[in-house]
Amino acid sequence: MSYESLQIFEELDIGSDSSVYPGHPVTVAYLITRCFPNYKAAFQKDGTKWNYASALSSSKIPGAGGNVHAALDFLSYLRSEDITWEGAVKWADDYWATCDGQAKGGGSYAKDKDAEKRFIDRWKQGQEQADKIKPLLEERDFWWWDHDKAE
Repeated sequence: MSYESLQIFEELDIGSDSSVYPGHPVTVAYLITRCFPNYKAAFQKDGTKWNYASALSSSKIPGAGGNVHAALDFLSYLRSEDITWEGAVKWADDYWATCDGQAKGGGSYAKDKDAEKRFIDRWKQGQEQADKIKPLLEERDFWWWDHDKAE
C-alpha cells in the first residue's frame, strides 16, 4: 500500500491502517476518489502497451487487479443514472462476498478448517471496513462524478 493510501487510512481513523486485501470495491473506490481529482482522471488511459485506466496502474491504489477493476465498475455504476446508490452498494457487497468465495470459507482455495475461517474473517473485516467508508464515499459523489462532465 502506498504512503498516500496509508495516510488516508490514518486520517479516516476507522480502526484499521490499511485496506483489507484484495480490496472491497467500496474501499478501493473511496481511495480512488481521494487519489484522483475526478472520474476522468481515474479512467484516463495510462499510455502503457496495455493501456490500463490510470487508477488500475497507480501504485497509490491498493488491491488485486480484479478488485481495482471492480472498484472502477462500482464508480461507473454510481455515475450512471441506471442504478441507485443502494443498488451499486449491493453489487459491491455481493462482489466482495463472492471474491475468492470468502463469505463461504474460500471454497477450493481453503485447504482446511483454519483456512476457511481465515477467508470468512477476511470477508467480515473487509465488509466492516467498507461499511464505515460508505457514508464518506456517498458524500464525495456530488462533486467527484460531475467535476469533468462539462469537458
